Parts: sequence; structure tokens; C-alpha cells
Amino acid sequence: MGFYLTLTYIGFTLLSPAELFPELAPYRIMIWIALLAICASVPNFFGSRWLQLPASYLMFGFITAICISRILNGWVGGVPSALAAFLPVGLIFFLLVWNVRTISQIRGLTLMLLAIALYSILRGVIAYHAGDIDSSYVVYQPIWIDESLGLRTGYLRICALGFLNDPNDFAQYLLLLLPLLLPMWHKGHLLKNVFSCAIPGAVLLIGIYLTNSRGALIGLALLLLFLLKDRLGGRRVALLAPLALAAVFLLNRGGRAISVHEGSAM
Repeated sequence: MGFYLTLTYIGFTLLSPAELFPELAPYRIMIWIALLAICASVPNFFGSRWLQLPASYLMFGFITAICISRILNGWVGGVPSALAAFLPVGLIFFLLVWNVRTISQIRGLTLMLLAIALYSILRGVIAYHAGDIDSSYVVYQPIWIDESLGLRTGYLRICALGFLNDPNDFAQYLLLLLPLLLPMWHKGHLLKNVFSCAIPGAVLLIGIYLTNSRGALIGLALLLLFLLKDRLGGRRVALLAPLALAAVFLLNRGGRAISVHEGSAM
């Protein structure tokens, strides 16, 4: 039960029910789902070895750093609000380490994350091609032609809802789903792999392209190099690196430069 409630909580966090159904906001649905998920995870809390995971201590370090950063900036009263903002992320982490421990559970998690991603991409593509700048699934990116004359143009970038409403954040989410498709691969099942890996992977790449996120394009190039490293060897991958970066520049749309000094690329 803890696993399914964890999926429910993560799914609702990504879909942002407060934006989909504003009339449900007063009922605090997310808090109730979180409490149910925590209660259902109690057996796994005591039965798993989650405290032996280095990532658990890293998460505790993040939480401590959030508190210290507010205190050092002279804003002790900001600690509760900062923790409340970080709480959904921290809770998702602990729910995952308590409840997701098998390959089949990882596949179930991936299917849920993938379904939400494909739905958001579909809504974004529809709004993108319709030129619907009022849609919550696209963001208009202005580009100045001549700032002194007030001349500018722009284009649409797809995004999702909630904390993924920024195209760069949405692109990173799609990028991180690509490696999670690997456990979905079944050796010797061509047709099954086409529908479980190839087609979803292609849609994710289209989504990343339509976000026009320069940081995600750089991340995609690095991801491909790491995937090829064990097959081709370090030297060959080093030779392919310039080609991968060249492909990033070719895929970059809209006339925005790629620089390590720019926030998105960093």
C-alpha cells in the first residue's frame, strides 16, 4: 500500500491539482495523501536499511544547509517557510527509499512518471502548434532585435504545471526520464521494446527539443557520451565529444547563445 500511495503522492505533486482543479484547493488534498503515504510506509521505515544509504545523509545535509543559510542571513524566522517549501521534495525522497526497492517497482514508478511526461508534452505540443500563448503548457520567450528601437520577436517553449512550469525545469525532468527507460528494455522482445522504450524515448526527445532549453541540450549530449562510454571506450568517446557539442549548437533554436556564463547552461 505504501508503494501505491507514494506513486499517488508523486503523481499529484507533478500534475499540480491546485492548478488543474482550483476548486479543490481548500481541501488540502496533498496533505492528506502525504499523511496516508507516511502512515502506510511505517513498516518499511523500520524494515529497510535506508539509514545506511549515503543519499539519506546527503538529504539530511540539504535540510541542514537550508536552515543554516537562513540563519546566517539573519532571518531565523524564514527557516519554517524554507523548510515548508522544500518539504515536498524531501518527502518524495524518503517515500521512495522506503517503498521502491525492486526492479518491478522501479518500472512502475517509471511508467507513472512517463505517463505524466507524455501527457504534458502532448498538451504542450497542441498549444505550441496552435500558437496558444494563454495555455499553461507553453511560455512565450521574447528576443530583442533592437532594444533601442523596442523591436523584438519571440517563440513558444513548452512546459508543464506546478514547479515544472519553467521550460528549463521541465526539460531537465524529461532528460532524467531517459535513463529510467533502460530497466523497461526486455532483451529479445523487439515489438515490446519499440512501444516501451523507443517510442517514449523519441517523444521525450521531441519534448526536450520544444522546451528549447540550452542546459538540457548540453545535458543530453553528456548523457549520450556516458551511455556510449562503456561500448566505445574512453578515447573514442573523447573524440565524439566535439561532435556532440556541435549537435547541441545545431539544435539550439531562437538565436539565444550558449555560454557557460549563462544561468540555464550552468
